[in-house]
Formats: sequence, C-alpha cells, structure tokens
Amino acid sequence: MEHVASILPLPLTLQRLSENAAVRLRRVPAQSQVARRLPPNWDTHSNNVPHPSRTKRNTPSIIYHLAGMSQPDAEFTIPYLAAPWEAPHPWLHRLKIALPDPRGDREERDDYLTEARNRITSAEEDGSLLCYSDGSKRITNGSRRVGAGFLIIRSGQEVSRGKLSLGPRADVFDAEMMALAIAAKRVEYMVSHSHVPPSSILFSSDNQAAVRSIASLKPHTAQCASIIFRKAVDSILTNHPHVHITVQWIPGHSDFDGNNRADSIAKTAGLLTPTPVFNRTITWAKARAKEKAIRSWGKRWRSERHSAHVHITLPKTPTWKLHPIHDRFRAPNAEMRGRELQSRLVQVILGHCFSGAYNLKHRSYNATNVPDPTCPCDSTTIQTIKHVLRECPIYSHARWHLRLGSPSIQMATVFGTLKGLWSLIDFLKDSGAFRFPRSFSD
Repeated sequence: MEHVASILPLPLTLQRLSENAAVRLRRVPAQSQVARRLPPNWDTHSNNVPHPSRTKRNTPSIIYHLAGMSQPDAEFTIPYLAAPWEAPHPWLHRLKIALPDPRGDREERDDYLTEARNRITSAEEDGSLLCYSDGSKRITNGSRRVGAGFLIIRSGQEVSRGKLSLGPRADVFDAEMMALAIAAKRVEYMVSHSHVPPSSILFSSDNQAAVRSIASLKPHTAQCASIIFRKAVDSILTNHPHVHITVQWIPGHSDFDGNNRADSIAKTAGLLTPTPVFNRTITWAKARAKEKAIRSWGKRWRSERHSAHVHITLPKTPTWKLHPIHDRFRAPNAEMRGRELQSRLVQVILGHCFSGAYNLKHRSYNATNVPDPTCPCDSTTIQTIKHVLRECPIYSHARWHLRLGSPSIQMATVFGTLKGLWSLIDFLKDSGAFRFPRSFSD
C-alpha cells in the first residue's frame, strides 16, 4: 500500500525527519540549552551545562545523535535578524520585487512577461544597470558541479561579469541566491565609483523562489546570500536617494539573451576550484536526506518477498511521486469521480480485491460460512484476477476496454503501462468487477 500511495515507510520517515532536524541545529540561538549541549566540536558548546558521560556502552543523547547527522560548519541561519512583524524591507517602492501571480491564467502571465521586457528595454535605453544572474548544477564525471554567475550591462554594453563555484554540497537554489548576492556586491562597487550613477538598477533571475526570498532577512535557506544582497542594496539606496532597484523574474532558456549568457557563465563557474561558504547548505542537506530515503526505500522493496501478482502489478521500485493514474480521480478536473472505483483499482493492483480466490485464502467473512472460491461463470474455475480480466464470459461485454490497452490483455502491459491502467479503470467502471458481494449463497 505504501508503494501505491507513494508514502514513505514509517522507519524511513523517522530517519528523514531526524536528518532534517539535524539541519536545524545551526539555526538554534547560541544561548539556548540545546545549542549549549551540542558536542565539543560545535562552537555553541558549553561546559557549564550537563553533558552525557563519555563511555563506549552509553548510547548518545538525542542531541548528540542529531548532531552526528550534521556538521559544525554547516549553513546557519539567524532566527532574530528581522522581527516577525516587520516588512521584508524598509524601502517601500524604491526596492521592488516583481513576480507573476501564481494563480493567474495564461493571459496574465503574458502581460507580466510584456512588462518584464519593457523594463529591460527601458533600462537599456536610459543608461540603467541591467543585471542578469543564474545558477547551475551539473554532474560531470561523477562529480557535482554547482556554480553561480552574473552579467551586468549598461547602455547595451557588457560592463562586468563574475562567477563563483559553490562546491559539491550546494544546490541550484543556493547558486541562484548567491548569484544575486555577488551581482549586488559588484553593482554597489560600480555605483559608488561611478561619476554618473544610474537612476535605476534592474536584477533579472529565472528562479522565482530566489527572487521572492533575496530581499528578506527573515530566517530561510540561503539567508547568508540575502544578508549580502541587502547590505549592498541598503548601501546603494542610502547613499543615492534617487536610485530605484527592481528584482524581477524572467523565464529561463527563452528569448532573454542576457539570461542565456548568465547561464553559460554559471556553467563555467562550476568547473572552477570550489570556494564554498559553508561545509554544506540547508537545501543540499534536505535534498540529500530525501534522496537517501528514496534509495533506502528501493533497497528495502527489492529485498522483501512479494507475491507473483505484485511482481506483475508493481514492477518498478517505489518513488516519491504519486503515479499519474491517480490524477484521473483528483478534483477539480477529475475524469473519474467516486472513491469506490479508485478503491477497487488499488485493491486489484495489490491483489486484495473481492474475488473467490482471495476470499477463500483470507477468510474474509467468518469461519462457519466460507465463501465459494469458484467463479459463477461455470462453478468449477477458481475466480482469480487473471480469470476475470482475460477469460470470464460474465465480463466479456466490457473486455474491449482492456484490449485498447493491450490487444492480447497481457497482465504486464495492463498493469505496467499508463495506457493499460486507463483501460483497466474503464473496464472496472463498465463491468462492476471485484465489487463487494452484496449476498452470496451458503
């Protein structure tokens, strides 16, 4: 059932939650009791609080156990850098974040892209600074390469560029955030040394999450990049009251030439010698915990014994993503409605459906009234799932649905392909097979 529902088994879920909790140790205030009880190699360790005795037989405390899943030099966040009730920044209209409405339709998205292009065109014409930034993550010769790059244009001419390699224990979101941060630092230097400072500065990134988070000092992943960005932006806006700054999202790998050039810079940055800010980032650690859980789940699934039926109906190892066949039952645009039909589908996949063979095997009713395992079609053939789908004349009128998914009604094709599962749903709906028996003979 966990496989069909894409629900991580409980032991692996607890392990993943523990690893995610270990990541959060670096955001605990330094004077808190948890931080002071961390192992000696952590900078918040204090000898003035009780610690577990160091013996080989004693199991480590929960705090020590979680600390062993993280690293003292992992990415940290500052929980109280900005008060919860404060706005993301104090600059009002002088620092603008431009993002499309996530609930908008295609027409509203097109209108947003038109506005984004108009901002870029205006910035090129009036001598404003136009900054493109991007992040990259690639696997090269088995090694993880993460890089950040940016490009600065003024009056149609490239005036600066930069790049940074973040090392293997970072993710693309960290690269996107750091690209905006180092671009802002370069812009601050250029504006402070310019005889004619620009009237506006436009940052463009193809990562919506980075655009949404970069100006906020509240605790979040890659907060360090936000701190760097805000220090640079605050300096510009303080020393140059006429300057306006906009951070906007633009789609990646599209007709925005500057973004494509920044993407190339970020890819080359990944090949440089890494200069990581932290031993590991929060984003990388959480992604690694998730990938580790999936690998462990697959290994556990392969090592367990399964029935011959399950080997046919669930031929692949479990994944985190729910099978697309369930989209046909999900609102609001579900093709099939009703929990009963979806329940029958899951029961057939697992082999736990209402059939004569299953009822006899599991004593589905009571010991004194054992159901007849034979099929009503001839009262001699055992009513199995394969018999109902391929042979039983009672359901011959609906079997054409199955032949659309597999002309010869091969079980591996019916259960192993999306088209086959669609045909199975239509068969179950039309035939009513494997429904709970309302009555049965003694």
